[in-house]
Amino acid sequence: MSDNIWVQLNTMESVSDEERDRVLAAQGAKLSFELPADVRPSVVLVDALTDVGDRVDPTMVTVYDALTFRRVYGLDLHREGKLAAVRRWGASTAASYYRWPAILAILSGAETEEERATLAALANEVCADLESGDRDLAGGALALAMQGLPALALAGASEVLDPATDLEIARWLAADPSRVPNLTHVRVKGDDAQQMLALLNALEGRPCELMTFFSDCQIDNEALFSAIPSTVRGLDFTYCKRGAAFFDALASSRLWPALERALLHNNDGKARGLKALIAAPKTTPIRALDVGYNHLKPADFAALAKAAWLDGIERLAVKYNDGLAKGAKALLSSKKLSGLKHLDFGANEIGDAGLEALCENKSITKLESLVIEGNSVEPLIGPAGARALASWEAGSSIRAINLGQNHIGDEGFVALVTSQNLRSLQKLDVQYNNITPSAFEQLAGVETAVRPKVVSLSGNKIGSAGYGSKPKGPKKRTAKSPASPWSEALWLTECIDLNLYNTELDADVMAAIVASPQLAKLRNLNLSSNYGLGTKALEYLCAQPLVAQLEVLEILYWKLSAGAGALLAEAPFAKTIQHLSVSKEGLTDEEQAQLRKVYGTRMYLS
Repeated sequence: MSDNIWVQLNTMESVSDEERDRVLAAQGAKLSFELPADVRPSVVLVDALTDVGDRVDPTMVTVYDALTFRRVYGLDLHREGKLAAVRRWGASTAASYYRWPAILAILSGAETEEERATLAALANEVCADLESGDRDLAGGALALAMQGLPALALAGASEVLDPATDLEIARWLAADPSRVPNLTHVRVKGDDAQQMLALLNALEGRPCELMTFFSDCQIDNEALFSAIPSTVRGLDFTYCKRGAAFFDALASSRLWPALERALLHNNDGKARGLKALIAAPKTTPIRALDVGYNHLKPADFAALAKAAWLDGIERLAVKYNDGLAKGAKALLSSKKLSGLKHLDFGANEIGDAGLEALCENKSITKLESLVIEGNSVEPLIGPAGARALASWEAGSSIRAINLGQNHIGDEGFVALVTSQNLRSLQKLDVQYNNITPSAFEQLAGVETAVRPKVVSLSGNKIGSAGYGSKPKGPKKRTAKSPASPWSEALWLTECIDLNLYNTELDADVMAAIVASPQLAKLRNLNLSSNYGLGTKALEYLCAQPLVAQLEVLEILYWKLSAGAGALLAEAPFAKTIQHLSVSKEGLTDEEQAQLRKVYGTRMYLS
């Protein structure tokens, strides 16, 4: 490959659409490029282009040596390096919107169909934890697969089909259901009714676990459900606001009896719409139902609890309704919830009584994730609700809890962390819950069964530096300095992702956290919106061994000043971190340019 370099194109603001389409191929492009004599032809990352064509302006290109390329982007030119990079990104604790695009970029560098197929199979395996909608096929992959390059479409599970342009792709997919078997989630986007109906009819016979529609879909309800392929097993109309008549049409459609997933969040269904679904017969139980934000009242929750098809449900979401404690008691006491694994009852103001009803249901023994966040008015979940959850014997199966935006306080937080029943807990989100430093003092040195990997404490007052605080550096510690509770936070020994966004951190508390030996496994750290932190705090942070192991660091809205850019450019994580978020404020133009050169697309500069 001495004459061609794999190039990832990022900002191309001065390039016309025609030039962009000509240059881009999936996530990468091959361009003839004249490298400087002292640079090994391994990797070129283009941060900006002013001249696109047969030649790229070398002054606008950041060139990385092969070692940095392998470690940071994983686009190694050697097969084993690419496989290792896919495994690394698959195991990464970074968010899906970092992980999957990086993996697609690696696949774009494959040199043969066989190599691409091998990488794609591995990508699907190591990213199986991601939702299908977060694993898009590479851009243009299906069109290229139709031309005989099928391996380009083997990575991912989701694709957006545009009725105006993708009718032939739909026909090709339906003609042989074995084509692109990993494509299980089709998203249909368009506002022309006739084109939409033609596309849906063309897909008849194509197996589909989930078909998503967008709010611009203007097709009549009956015509829509008549056109959707009979092989579709799940429908997603989230945020479409189609009204109660839409629920009536779904209930009477040929799809409803065999439908396994119905994601109907924010569709103004109200009591009438839910009643239509409850009354409609089904041959297959619903495995996943989302009727959140449909203006449902306690009586509607009670009616849902009696639905014949509720037996066997695994995922239930009723967020943003008006269930209150009465509705929660009626639904969460149902014996039909024995198969329930994932429950989202957020923003229903169910209070402690509602959560206690869940913990009293002897039929629920398989719950893996619980969301009761987003409450804005009383009654909120308080210490009593947290204690009930902590003492729930069936809680041993729970792996994720989100109680954000409640009022569990120090007492409730300590109860959760010291619970013997929640020993399988991997993710704990208690943002905005009036948790104070006292809770961490109570937990110092305490051996706990709960050792979550992902912890969000954002919005709690952990430090003493509010919005108007002036940034300071941490005080120098001596042998006589009192021990910090963070140095003895044994409950954090398994933590890989810690969110401390907007926690009023001052430099001393931040210093104690990042110096804690209990955070030896940490990979993602969010310290954004802590206005008492600035350049001196950054200097301390960059000097800690912890930062060299980070995959994601977020320090937005720090009060940075002269020298901060140099600290970040020379930081121990500069060559290895997968994502850095930092604010422009306080950084000179020269510092910003230097950071772009060092981090490229790995940095979000706000």
